[in-house]
Amino acid sequence: MSTFQRIEKIIASLIIFACALLIIIDPKDGYSLVAIIMSISLLSIAIKTLVYYFSMAIHMVGGRVILYEGIILLDLGLFTTIVANMPRTMIYIYLMLSYLITGIFKLLGALDAKRIGARWKLKLHNAVFHLVVAILCIIFHATDEAIAYVYCAGLIHSAITGIIDACKKHALVYIQ
Repeated sequence: MSTFQRIEKIIASLIIFACALLIIIDPKDGYSLVAIIMSISLLSIAIKTLVYYFSMAIHMVGGRVILYEGIILLDLGLFTTIVANMPRTMIYIYLMLSYLITGIFKLLGALDAKRIGARWKLKLHNAVFHLVVAILCIIFHATDEAIAYVYCAGLIHSAITGIIDACKKHALVYIQ
């Protein structure tokens, strides 16, 4: 990871942390903030993924997977924008399912990383955290404040792991 990428990741993590603090300060409006932040973040990741596909991944082996990922993220971002106008239960179910699916995929990634001998402990920690948040979503689904606090917990965790990931050393593989 280059120095610019590290700085970019730290700044993004600090912005995520600031958004979590804004939601914690005013949890009554947390529902609308959660919906807006989710839709903006999904749409921005989708656009970034699609730009990456059309600029570089189109020429790569397996690059089509990146195109599919970008399209799915774009659909999820647009769907989140629509869900913001639906009843609060829908956004809560959507939030719970996103944490559950993310936790399952991160768990599979951690097990795969352990199998090949790569770093896997932080990935496993992230997977367990996402699964615990999904379970907490099921348990504490009564109020809008609970939605805001659960989402803030996820945002704060993402910010902290982003900063940790930016600060640790990564191995570079050179192909001659």
